[in-house]
Amino acid sequence: MGIRSTVLALTTVVGLMSATAATAEDPAWAGKVKKLLAAKQTYPDAAQTKGDQGTAIVKLMIGPDGKLQSVELVKPSGSRVLDREAVTIPSKVGTFPAPGAASSLTVPLTWKLS
Repeated sequence: MGIRSTVLALTTVVGLMSATAATAEDPAWAGKVKKLLAAKQTYPDAAQTKGDQGTAIVKLMIGPDGKLQSVELVKPSGSRVLDREAVTIPSKVGTFPAPGAASSLTVPLTWKLS
């Protein structure tokens, strides 16, 4: 089996909530977080070999200082390998832009073979 070309897509924010709506609902902040996640998203070899594809939805809790507090798998992709990758991607980023108040952000992460 040859190497399959892949398309990674990180779609826009599904939901966004915070103690202070002005900061958490800032599309620029959400866009920065999305770009950081996309930069760390990879397609696991095991998933490619098995032909796994799908979208996992994760909820991030980010502290006012930008530190990742927790990650929750809200909706599985249908692939254990991709789900594991989805919950590890945010920790690969390290620190996110400081939202100014504790914030949660729900983001879909998509893996698709082409």
